[in-house]
Amino acid sequence: MDNAINNNEDEIISEEAESPENNLDDVIRENNEENPEIQSESDETESGEETPPKKKLTEKIKEKFIAIGYEGTIVRLLISWIMISGYELISSEYKFNTFEFFNEIKMVIYVLFFALIFAVLTFLRNSKVDKTLLFFSSLIYGSFAVMEDNKFYFTIGVCIFMGAVTVYCVGDWIKVRFKKLPTLIIIGIFGLAFTLFVGLLTSFMYLRHLTPCYDFGIFSQMFNYMKETFQPLTTCERDKLLSHFAVHFSPIYYLLLPFFCIFPTPVTLLIGQAAIIASGLIPLYLICKKYKLSNNAAILFALCYILMPSMANGCFYYLHENKFLTAIILWLAYALEKNKWVPTIVFTFLLLAVKEDAPVYAAVLGLYFVLSRRRISKGAAVFGISVIYFIVVSYFMAKYGLGTMSYRYDNFIYDGSGSLITVIKAVILNPIYAIYESFDEEKIKFLLQMLVPVAFMPLMSKKPSRIVLFIPFILLNLMSDYQYQHDINFQYTYGSAAFLFFLMIMNYSDMKPGFRSKVLAVAATSSVLMFMCNTYYRSDGFKNYKADVENGSIEVIDDALELVPEDASVAISTFLLPNLFDHREIYEYESTQYRDSVEYIVLDLRFSTDDFTVDEYLNNPDYDTVTNIPGKIAIFHNTAVSNK
Repeated sequence: MDNAINNNEDEIISEEAESPENNLDDVIRENNEENPEIQSESDETESGEETPPKKKLTEKIKEKFIAIGYEGTIVRLLISWIMISGYELISSEYKFNTFEFFNEIKMVIYVLFFALIFAVLTFLRNSKVDKTLLFFSSLIYGSFAVMEDNKFYFTIGVCIFMGAVTVYCVGDWIKVRFKKLPTLIIIGIFGLAFTLFVGLLTSFMYLRHLTPCYDFGIFSQMFNYMKETFQPLTTCERDKLLSHFAVHFSPIYYLLLPFFCIFPTPVTLLIGQAAIIASGLIPLYLICKKYKLSNNAAILFALCYILMPSMANGCFYYLHENKFLTAIILWLAYALEKNKWVPTIVFTFLLLAVKEDAPVYAAVLGLYFVLSRRRISKGAAVFGISVIYFIVVSYFMAKYGLGTMSYRYDNFIYDGSGSLITVIKAVILNPIYAIYESFDEEKIKFLLQMLVPVAFMPLMSKKPSRIVLFIPFILLNLMSDYQYQHDINFQYTYGSAAFLFFLMIMNYSDMKPGFRSKVLAVAATSSVLMFMCNTYYRSDGFKNYKADVENGSIEVIDDALELVPEDASVAISTFLLPNLFDHREIYEYESTQYRDSVEYIVLDLRFSTDDFTVDEYLNNPDYDTVTNIPGKIAIFHNTAVSNK
């Protein structure tokens, strides 16, 4: 045996010497086949020296994670999770916050699609694609969730989540850089979309006979009087023939009058006010360019502007002079930024013409430009004109009108004088009381509704002079205990919103490029979510209008209202009053003292009320029934008054 082995070894050496290209493994294998006795020894040697030990599954997964990247893996897992969860939310017939939603999910399909999405993303292994998908899938998922259940504090939680995603995703992967023309087109589309969304929805409410006397019937009748007499008269605002300027001095309304004369319908006013708010995008864009911001930034500022909930929501309390404030304040700020005298004076007087309290906005803007030492002479002129105008208008309104409504600050008028001077004294004497009155649960919610959509950017400044620009927000929205002044569904936010956007632009221009792009992106995404929470639900008005047209309820009421003569005096239910805007003597039935002395009574039967019963007119011999459509409308003619 030993000789055989030696002979074989000699043979191997000999062959190797003769054929150096031969593979050593082949020779060993042949040798082992001829000598099975040493097979096990050879295997042992080969196993110990050549074959690596088998790796554990956890080690293989770890190596794979390292190969594709820990961060990338986590991001792709998150994308897969959000995308499949979003699909389930959108496709399910149940709301996401019900147990039925959970029971409807098919786990096998859920897991398979999750794995499929992850596998595809892992195959692509593109960080830009990952960030794009993470951003948009999260935004869509969050938006649909908020649409399904628009609880406010839930929306705040979604904003926080989306803010974190945005900060991670926004960066150099966005390569699109818009030029001037596409930027203007996009901003123009934003403005048109806002005008149509708000203008049509509010008009549909009017056409469906759902706009009240306060605050739409009074202005509809006022514009009809202005068209015929050039005077802003109403009979339904204070239950007598009275100039609206005795209540609020607002000559700015005459800017809308030419359009109303061409199209004499309340729809003109509703679409017109939406267009006026949207027109604020023009000075907003010009201020962005004045501060040398990019077109991309200007687009995002415009998006935040039209999506800020208070911009649209205030229009659903219908027509008010306050809607002029945002655009005119931004125009005045731009005029001062450009250091031009004529535009500054023009926009100052336009701003003052909005309302008797508008001088506060103009004075604050002028004061800011004085304190910032940028436009001292022009700022001082604006401030001085505003103070003088306020004193004069307040005097004449107190003497010939109904005063300046100082009762809205009764929580500061400690001496019972009813004077706004006392409010100033109260703040100076006891500043901590001003803070006490400005913060409670209701007002903190209002603060979040106004500041979350702009990502708190107005607060991000180290320049003390800019603090002055918060005065209108604090004075007119937070300090007053008049509940509507800190409610985004009413008209008192439009002036403050203008200052917030002006502050945003200035603060943004001072920030470092990388940081500010992320903050502005967070503001844009927060605006989307807050719009979905606070405003989007109003889009149901489109289908509600269509349903009312199809079932004929609108036509029935319109035909009935045609039976009321234009020259007759009328007491009419609040939601029907605006539809008789062209009648010279109309009163809100619910509040008028003239129920028994008008010629016609028009009752809205669509809503239950304690204000009247139809029977009291049906069984009254002094009244003839003009029409009585159960569940819709009833009209009665007072023959006793007519016979007189």
